Amino acid sequence: MVMLDVLVNALTMIKNAEMRGGHREVIIWPSSKLVGNVLRVMQRYGYVGEIEFIEDGRW
Repeated sequence: MVMLDVLVNALTMIKNAEMRGGHREVIIWPSSKLVGNVLRVMQRYGYVGEIEFIEDGRW
């Protein structure tokens, strides 16, 4: 269940940033492999632009 919460939070952050005036950059934290894979699929189909993953070493 926790993985889906992280995915829902990430997608909500993206949606809110777009609705608040078309912000081009969103920092998603916490993230997971599932979020990364979903964002890659969205990028492949043109829904998301450039993606950068930064490993901070916390997990």
